[in-house]
This record gives sequence, C-alpha cells and structure tokens, in this order.
Amino acid sequence: MEFDIDQIAQQIKGNDRRAFARAITLVESSNLDHQQLSLQLFQKLKCVKNYNQAIRLGITGTPGVGKSTFIDKLGLELVNRGLKLAVLAVDPSSQITGGSILGDKTRMAELSKHKSAFIRPLSTGPVNSGGVSRRTPEVVHLCELAGFDVVIIETTGVGQTDYQVSLMSDIFTLLISPGGGDELQGIKRGILEKVDMVLINKADGDLLPLARQTRSEYQSALHLFRHRNHDPIGYPKVNLLSAISGSGIENSWQDIINLCNWRKDNGTWDSIRRNQDVERFQFEIRQEVLGLLTANHSVENFVAQLKKEVIQGEKLPIQAALMVSEYLKKNLT
Repeated sequence: MEFDIDQIAQQIKGNDRRAFARAITLVESSNLDHQQLSLQLFQKLKCVKNYNQAIRLGITGTPGVGKSTFIDKLGLELVNRGLKLAVLAVDPSSQITGGSILGDKTRMAELSKHKSAFIRPLSTGPVNSGGVSRRTPEVVHLCELAGFDVVIIETTGVGQTDYQVSLMSDIFTLLISPGGGDELQGIKRGILEKVDMVLINKADGDLLPLARQTRSEYQSALHLFRHRNHDPIGYPKVNLLSAISGSGIENSWQDIINLCNWRKDNGTWDSIRRNQDVERFQFEIRQEVLGLLTANHSVENFVAQLKKEVIQGEKLPIQAALMVSEYLKKNLT
C-alpha cells in the first residue's frame, strides 16, 4: 500500500473519513518506512490544520460491564452537542494466532451511524499488555491533529492491571457493575490509584440499592488511600448511571468537564500531559533497545542457548537472565 503524505494530510483537513482511516493504518504499521511516513504526516497536519487539545477519555472495566453500551450512549450525547468524537476500541489479540474479534463497532450501532463520530477498532497485538496497543498513543495524537474534540479510548478490560490507558488519557474512568466483584475490590491498590472517576453502571431497577451500596464502599476506599495534588475536592467521583436508560450520563460528563477545567485553570493539565510524554518516551526507548538486542545475532544465539538450559532444568530463569545481563555488559559496552 502506497501513501501520499501530502494528499492524505489535505484529505484529513477536508474531513475525509477514508483518508483518516488509511492514516491510522499507517501509524499502526510496524514497517520502519511507514513509521517514518507517519512522523512526516504528523508534521504536515500540524502545519495545515489548526487544532485544539482534545479531551482524551480513557475507559476501562471488566468484560460485560457495559463499556460499549455506555460509550454508545455518551457518544450520542456528545455529538448531539455538536462535538466531534473519535472512539478507539481496543480488542484483545489471540496469543496463538494474533487475531482479534474487533467487534465493538457493532455494539455501538447508533453512534456508528452519526457523521460526527468515528469509531476505529484497534488490536492489542500478540505481545502487548495493559489493555491497549503499542501505537494507541500515536493514534490518539492523530485524532487530535485531525480536529476531534473528544477521543475515547476503550480498553480490553482485562482487570486490575488494565491502566496503561491512564498514560495516554486526560481523564481515566473505571466502569463497574453493582457489587463490583468482591467487597475487597474497592480497597485494592492498583487500578484505583490511577482512576479519576468510578462509574457504577446498571444502577437501575432491582440493582439500584446494590449500586448505592457499592458507591458507598468505593467512596470510602478511595478516601482512605487517595490524595493527589491535582485533584479538586470531591474527586475521584463515584457516580451512578444506567447506560441503557441514559440516566446519570449527562451528570457524569459534566463532572468530567469540571475536572478538566479545574486542571487547566491550576496548570496541572499540561504538567500531567508532559509527564505522560516522558513516560511514553522511556517506554519507547526500552522497546527499541530490546528490538536492537534481539536483532543482534550473537546475543540471539547466546539467549537461545540459555533458553535450552532453562527448559532442561540446568539453570534457573533468574540465573540465566543475570548471565544475559553480564554478557551484554562485556560485549556491548
């Protein structure tokens, strides 16, 4: 597939959906030439397109909690307000075949029909973890350059470690069901140390009393171990909503806007983004260095031999790993 960067940039400026989809394909590519072209595209878009910072909203939650239904309802609320919305729905990849289902677009049937909404399924890739793909941050940046007002990143929903999305979002939201699993869930450190808002879905009908109880438990748990200087009083919020009926959606969005405005007013918005960029930079360094090492034949052969010895029980994994470290110190310095 050939890419004319000047043409794609101009087409994105003209809100060409097909060109924007091709640009995402370019950004996601692992081909080195494509990666260089994507960097050129970023520069072109900065020159030809005036843009404001979008609100980057990360949403996670366990499978079946109703993330797609919630995004469908929230998305309709936003586009009906005249906002331009991009949804990046990340689906897990098979560790065996590398394939993924990528079915979230079908679960956002109403939103996908709207001309101001763009929904793109993304695959995590066969070796990625944390609920997002490696190139998701660059795709988010592309959405911002293309003029979207809000970018929603829906993670795979793999559990307590599913908070990599917090490193690429302005507001990180955890969606849970009434009960939220076991009662200790509310005091586990991990994902709850990262979230800006907890939204309790399915808070209607017979589940409403349980939802209120769950809200109380999460509020108490967050109060016990959460204190961040860039949080105003009352945050992280714990809200009740029903993605089916739409109740609580508007109030939750207003709480998101209030938090964004508060952070912009006191300067923490930009500092949070700068810290995210630094963490992203360090992550990419580690990935590139690892790639260079595995491409080195002498290192590759040494690691392969140690792998055999680990499999045969001749060496402990940690012992073999330390030997690799020593080998690198001697041969690559």
